[in-house]
Amino acid sequence: MRIHSSRQHNKRFHIGIICRCIPGEDIGIIHGVKRHPYNGVQEVYEQKYFYFSKDINYALPCYAIVFYYSTDYDEFNAKAEYVSLYESIKMEEDTRGSYRPYNDYQIGGVYHDGAYHDDECWQHIINGIPYLDVNPYCLVYPVIEEERFGEGQYCYLIKTVFSSLEDYFIRCCVGIENCKFDYKEHSYDNLSMFIEKTVSYINNLDIDNIISEYSIVREESLCRRPGKDDHYFIYKSSYLNSEDEYLKSLLPVKRDLIDYDLDWSSASDEDNTGIYYLQEETESVRNNAKTAYSKERHLAFLIERFLKNKEENIQKLSELKKSLHNFLIPEEEIDFYNYEPKCYIDLIEKFNQKERKIEF
Repeated sequence: MRIHSSRQHNKRFHIGIICRCIPGEDIGIIHGVKRHPYNGVQEVYEQKYFYFSKDINYALPCYAIVFYYSTDYDEFNAKAEYVSLYESIKMEEDTRGSYRPYNDYQIGGVYHDGAYHDDECWQHIINGIPYLDVNPYCLVYPVIEEERFGEGQYCYLIKTVFSSLEDYFIRCCVGIENCKFDYKEHSYDNLSMFIEKTVSYINNLDIDNIISEYSIVREESLCRRPGKDDHYFIYKSSYLNSEDEYLKSLLPVKRDLIDYDLDWSSASDEDNTGIYYLQEETESVRNNAKTAYSKERHLAFLIERFLKNKEENIQKLSELKKSLHNFLIPEEEIDFYNYEPKCYIDLIEKFNQKERKIEF
């Protein structure tokens, strides 16, 4: 298969929100942005509508996040192609382990066009499956077509590294996915199910063993700096073999810098580099934890934390969605439900003639 990398300077992928895409119509509409040719410190964008042709039975939910391919900057055209749901695009971290020739044309035995991809990403490319490279966010979109001359197929490969605002949109989408995952992971039909699970967890804890493994130490270290003053640091650190937030409240885990010397000299100062167990302080904290601990308080603490985390998760999810909508959806948006589909393109073109700038 021959692979040809896109060289179109004024066309790229963008990320937007579905405005309208319903059965019975052959056009879909997207809320998106266009970069404005502004040379100031801040990047400037314009809110625009984009449209795409579709099968009359094809539908997408309102406010669904999509990638779409369109023009940018001065040669603006609201016509979009290759519209793909964000949630259908798999994220990959391409380690770029092997060189992959994009076609079989060679000069002096050397392939003149190609790139480095790992095995999984290469399989996506040759099978025509788009993916989102995460470092940095770059959409790799292979379009496989029949060879124009001869037999076989060729792959037209489109790569887009997103602008800072659209990169922010993707990070918002990742945050929304994480919130939804956290909500699903911590969702229960009712609070009693959570309590039942938590009670079982608490009853199975070997609390005496966990407390006995808690320790506080003093750590001293010398940082040699050839040609400069040496540095000497003293830390007090505490360690707990548990991630339980209630136990951490009784047995604090921290690392504090308690002393330092930025002009340390071997001629006048001692080097006591090492880790020293603070037995008296450790036993004091352990004893206090044993006295304060109770299963009832443990359960109450975890229930309160569960409810608080759930509330914070819902709030974060709402803020991320609101941020996306504020950037992408104009205040004077068109109510397409009041018009016939034959009017959509004229409405979009008229709307897009006016500049609606946003800064990021």
